[in-house]
Amino acid sequence: MHISRRTFLVGAAATPFSAWLSKFGSRRPAQFVRYNIMSTEGQKMCGIYKRAVDKMMTSPENSPLSWVFQWYTHAVRSDRSKSDELDRIFASGGNRDLADAMWSTCQSHRGGQDQRLFLPWHRMYVMYFEDLVREVSGNADFALPYWHYSSVVLKSGPIIPEPFLDPGDATNALWRPDRNPGPNGGKPIDENDPDALNMDVLKQLFYERRAPVDGFCRNLDFNLHGNVHTLTGNSKGMGQVPWAANDPIFWMHHCNIDRLWASWNAAGRTNPTEQAFLDTEFTFADKNGKELKAAVKDVLDMSTLNYTYDNLESVPAPPKPPKRADVILPTQTRVASEAGIVLGKDPVRVTLK
Repeated sequence: MHISRRTFLVGAAATPFSAWLSKFGSRRPAQFVRYNIMSTEGQKMCGIYKRAVDKMMTSPENSPLSWVFQWYTHAVRSDRSKSDELDRIFASGGNRDLADAMWSTCQSHRGGQDQRLFLPWHRMYVMYFEDLVREVSGNADFALPYWHYSSVVLKSGPIIPEPFLDPGDATNALWRPDRNPGPNGGKPIDENDPDALNMDVLKQLFYERRAPVDGFCRNLDFNLHGNVHTLTGNSKGMGQVPWAANDPIFWMHHCNIDRLWASWNAAGRTNPTEQAFLDTEFTFADKNGKELKAAVKDVLDMSTLNYTYDNLESVPAPPKPPKRADVILPTQTRVASEAGIVLGKDPVRVTLK
């Protein structure tokens, strides 16, 4: 597919999420299946993804179909300012205002952000990116695979999947030099930290923090999610927010994070219902640079979306409250006075046996 250098323009109004989703028609609900990258279907999708990434990396940077445009939506690289990159990339035209609204909006790793937005923002980001890969690849059936690094059932587990490692040079669109040497050489990312990839987060009962318990979203963000980032990449790769989305493995990682959230919800765990949280909106772009808007409330219920997963994780049942027979009560002894007590207006003193 050839991607032209034409100027991308924004229409009079942003496209709401419901209108964007309706374009999939009969593919709703849940007819795109995201597979484990080590499965046969997952490997097939990885091949499509590799070819698409190669094209995106050579596309004009002012196009939403370019790798840089999508990377910068997460965060602009730390050795250049956002304003300088906007000036550089849009010097010859394009929708600078849209990029300004989109870029560096990752939730939530900056001061003052609502930490609860971590999961819904990344769900939107991955969904829109996945659709752009369909456009670039010309494959309408494409769905991103996920990297299940906590699994010991399939071959990969904590090892970066082979398509991202071989060949280990710039001819491979999925390879990046800015990973930790061991993992980029095929060693398990948790080799020196064997408990870093546990899924204990699934035991959480509530989405948000209820001190002293972190809650599902915060626990997932700061533990398993963050561990995979820092164990995989260095300070110019997955290990730092401004560089993380430049590594193609980022998207496989966040598919798995989203899958864990879907697993947790499928077990009956609930998301926040506060109106301010539900109404929070973010800006993205379609293939033509048309502004897209999505609110948190649009993406909380996976049954209304256009994708599902080949497998969800089992979530531990919440602890049962103790039965009355299990409660130890203080020993009680019946006592009585030697004589009956006559009630009257004056105090009475008795001796109890």
